[in-house]
Amino acid sequence: MSRRKPSIEDENELDKIIAHYEEVLTYGESYYLDADVLADIADRYAEQQRWDDAQQAITYGLQLHPDSTDLLIEQSLLYLDTQQLAKAIEVADSITDTTDEIILLRGELMLNAKREQEAEELFRSFDEVDYDYRVDVASLYTDTGYPSYALKWLNEALERYPESEEILLMKADCHTLLQESESAAAIYNQLLDKEPYNIHFWLGLARTHFAAQEYPEALNATDFALVADEKCGEAYLIRGHVLFNLNRGKEALTCYVRAIELNAISPAIGYIFLGMGCNNIQQWEDACHAFDKALTHAKDNFAILLPDINLGYAIASAHLGKFEKAYELCQAAKNDLPEDSEPLLVEGHLQQMQGDIDTAWETWNLAIDYSDDQVETFVRISDYCLLYSQWEEARNCFENILLRDHNYDRIYVKLAILSLLMGDETSFRAYSLYVDPPLEVDEILALADRYEERDDANKSFWDLIDKLKEEQE
Repeated sequence: MSRRKPSIEDENELDKIIAHYEEVLTYGESYYLDADVLADIADRYAEQQRWDDAQQAITYGLQLHPDSTDLLIEQSLLYLDTQQLAKAIEVADSITDTTDEIILLRGELMLNAKREQEAEELFRSFDEVDYDYRVDVASLYTDTGYPSYALKWLNEALERYPESEEILLMKADCHTLLQESESAAAIYNQLLDKEPYNIHFWLGLARTHFAAQEYPEALNATDFALVADEKCGEAYLIRGHVLFNLNRGKEALTCYVRAIELNAISPAIGYIFLGMGCNNIQQWEDACHAFDKALTHAKDNFAILLPDINLGYAIASAHLGKFEKAYELCQAAKNDLPEDSEPLLVEGHLQQMQGDIDTAWETWNLAIDYSDDQVETFVRISDYCLLYSQWEEARNCFENILLRDHNYDRIYVKLAILSLLMGDETSFRAYSLYVDPPLEVDEILALADRYEERDDANKSFWDLIDKLKEEQE
């Protein structure tokens, strides 16, 4: 996001000023600082998500400098960061200056309010704009989720600066966000033709292929990135994501560990990835170890991550039979996220794991009530039911999804397959009427791949499969 240009560019100097500022506040003494310096202090706190400290610095500054544009900009941005958009707009509207910095601030607020056409008109209110302004506007559009608008500004800038590496890289990012991987890759390859060992270009190409789910190409790009710099932590991080999506969990974990070692990712987030990866490949002991480390690192500066860590930790603990620990972790997440569906979904899963499906549904029904997206909530519950071959419960979830969104991803196929697994020929044929093209036996078997062997428990399923084979021959 766009931010006010700092008055103090030397990080060490700002650190010293902040240390003295905090020391003076501790003793309750008054302390004069220029408005732009106090704005820099507030901005640093905001970067660290220390919202209360940022507000204190702004309030202190406005007492000394009531009409400071720098401090009012910081106040507006702080309201935006803390999801108080109406207040952010009110403060921005109170600023009388009309510099490009104010235009960018107001435009950012409009974009956050989904008023993109008004923002575009505002950005173009200047008769003449320079290179930096075009780049700032394009960055704003990209950061707020409007890459197609950003491309317009970047293409205009390229007419005047066709060799600008900065603009070309931003344009590649926009194409990636728009899922135009070929256009993005073409730009990176154009840049690599000139600088074949530029690691930043290889990383950009890897990110583009990863976003497009072109995993072999993404791996290839990380290979070249690591040739350029064998200690590139970001290359290991991207490689870990790719391998994770290729179901090569053990290799992915090795990459995540290396990314943490090379400081490519904060330990808190890195250990979350490790924990999630271990959960996915059912390495429960390793998952618990990773989540435990994530908790240690997140408590200070990444408290927002604690619910996710606790819930992942709870699932791993439950699989080790440590249900008391699992429920404690789940309760901690519920305390952090009251009236949120996610902790309730996991708590219901824990109850399901202990065989108490009735209590699980009581919990899940509460999760459904709290959910902002009931379709996705039913999808989550159906996944839990499918894990335990609870076909009737899973079909109930899919029927609820159908009531809310009859165009949901292959919903009739899923209902037909579940009916088939239950030996319910009538429902299977009813749902199959809405499947086009019709399901083939081979496709049915692929979707129901957990039933590779005939056994008495699945007799009704296999009898129906035999009947369908005869009909299709």
